[in-house]
Amino acid sequence: MPRAEGVSPLAAARLTVPLPSTRLISRERVTRLLDRAVARPLTLVSAGPGTGKTLAVATWVREGRAPGPVAWVTLDRVVGVPSRFWGAVLTALERALEPGTLGVVQSPRSVDDEFVEALHGRLAGHQVVLVLDDVHELPADVLDGLDQLLRLPPEGLHVVLISRHDPSLSLHRHRLAGHLGEVRAADLAFTSAETRQLLEDGGVRLAEDGLAELVRISGGWAAGLRLALLSMEGASDPQRALRQFSGQQPLVAGYLDEEVMRSLGPARANFLLRTCVTDRICAPLAEVLTRDDSAPGLLRSLSGDHLLVHELGESGWSRYHPLLLQTLRSRLNRDELELEHELHRRASVWFEGAGEWLLALEHAVASDDLALSVRVGLGSSAVLVFSGHRSPLGSIISRICAQASPHDPELLMLRALGAYSQDNHARTVDLLPLVEAGVHELPEPRRTITLLNLRVLQALEARVAGDTEQLTRASEEAVRLVGGLRGEDAPGWAVFRGVPLKIVAVGQLWSGRPAAALRLLRQAMVFGQETFTGYAAVYHQGLTALALVMCGQVAAARREALAVVGQVEASPIERPHGSGPAWLALALAEQSLGHQETAASAGSRRECCGRWTRPVRASLSGAGPCAGSAHRRGPARRTKSARSFREGLCLSRADVCRAPAGRARDRGRARGGQC
Repeated sequence: MPRAEGVSPLAAARLTVPLPSTRLISRERVTRLLDRAVARPLTLVSAGPGTGKTLAVATWVREGRAPGPVAWVTLDRVVGVPSRFWGAVLTALERALEPGTLGVVQSPRSVDDEFVEALHGRLAGHQVVLVLDDVHELPADVLDGLDQLLRLPPEGLHVVLISRHDPSLSLHRHRLAGHLGEVRAADLAFTSAETRQLLEDGGVRLAEDGLAELVRISGGWAAGLRLALLSMEGASDPQRALRQFSGQQPLVAGYLDEEVMRSLGPARANFLLRTCVTDRICAPLAEVLTRDDSAPGLLRSLSGDHLLVHELGESGWSRYHPLLLQTLRSRLNRDELELEHELHRRASVWFEGAGEWLLALEHAVASDDLALSVRVGLGSSAVLVFSGHRSPLGSIISRICAQASPHDPELLMLRALGAYSQDNHARTVDLLPLVEAGVHELPEPRRTITLLNLRVLQALEARVAGDTEQLTRASEEAVRLVGGLRGEDAPGWAVFRGVPLKIVAVGQLWSGRPAAALRLLRQAMVFGQETFTGYAAVYHQGLTALALVMCGQVAAARREALAVVGQVEASPIERPHGSGPAWLALALAEQSLGHQETAASAGSRRECCGRWTRPVRASLSGAGPCAGSAHRRGPARRTKSARSFREGLCLSRADVCRAPAGRARDRGRARGGQC
């Protein structure tokens, strides 16, 4: 049956390999990937719209890389019924092969064994590549018939499927059998070198940093690069045009709306819109944001099918393409502002429950809900002052509505936390009395939560000032307050409930009571073991080492200090927060062991020469590391340790004398044998 004759122009267009773009650049890397993939009986090229998948396969075909003649079928809804689909496939095969090869094989209404056997008989001994483009357009009944043929394809038939998402075929069986070659969105993404070539062919020159920014923004997405190129062509300053390129531009937003969002269907498009408020998304969070139990399945399908939704390894998290994210957020803000605020509220609650307190506060602020921002800030995010997230915390707090009442003690407390996070101690000290004046009027549990934050910040500022009495008084009350809070009222403090004990321990060290400090530090570890990681672990272990050396347990102190210092030295951060106590403990231990050079090296570190060390120096200056029965070493050795400590750390008598008032009583207690 001469099917090739009498084919309409539209039908012929469906059977023609698409012409390459006039701005085609050679991508030998992608061509070689297709060479390897098509060596297998079945090849799947699966990627989202605008990724260049059709162009890549068409270029591969036109360059003559196929292992035989090519039968090409571009699919659409017109051929979305079995008889038309198989009619198009048979016509394409007959056009590619010698006339009469297929004989009288007819297009079936549904695929059966007779049809499959007829194709096997007719295609035996022939090498042919069947390319089916836009397979995502096919309905289930057509895919069922195609799946039946692919289970046992005729020898010599190579099938290439091009689709925006993985079709409902038995792909796993082909994959396990080693019969499936795959080219994915990540394979089609433009590399830096390919991006530079594309720009140069378009007459656009960018500096290296501009090229890197373009790759970051586009994610190598072919359509994004083309749109960026259009915005830069003819611009007097391409670098500036690139800085202005975003998903909010009509050119970009229009393409994403027409080619991406519309192709996804209402369910997927609505899912993307409701989950775009966060920078990363996972299945449980998606379900909370959309309030739809089908959300996890939608996320899985999008992550697997699209360059625009990228799965972050095995973490269970995904992120959206920057341009798509910008377009979605712009639309949400423009068309559904109330929904945007509600989604941020839901995200804030979820992140707080997940222990992501910085993100919880960020979304609370974005929700334009001041009460939520204050609750999350004081009940959870405040504990980040004990972490490496202090600076970002201060930046987020500074965005909270400045028009709120200046007499609100909770808001004043939050602002004090922001000031402390940005090392503005003068501003912090000014705000704390204002909080004190109004905190007792608050209802419970808000009063206790605010008061807890107040006492902790007072203790921290006392530590900065070297005021032992204020540090001890405030931190001991903080211990009492945190013990009376329910976890649901202050999730962050429920996890960090051991931190006030640690601050009390600092006061005990300053007062010359290292044994008491050591007990408190161990108790704090039991109460909040999960919080002692990163910065908190470095600081806690350093304090423990300092308490040990002051109690005369020099070998144990040295081991502890060396472990901390090892972590610090391996850290990518130049001067990690909280390492001072460890360096100080190491200096003391090495001095006690007579290792003068090592002690001098540790003692010269800037981390252990701050004002916070003066109370410790003062507690040691009178009688050595620790007086009384708890000290395991003799008086002569204690005097030597104290002298070595002062000398190794470049201490002068003036340094000790400048210790804040109240230190004489602390030293007196140390002399009295209270360890």
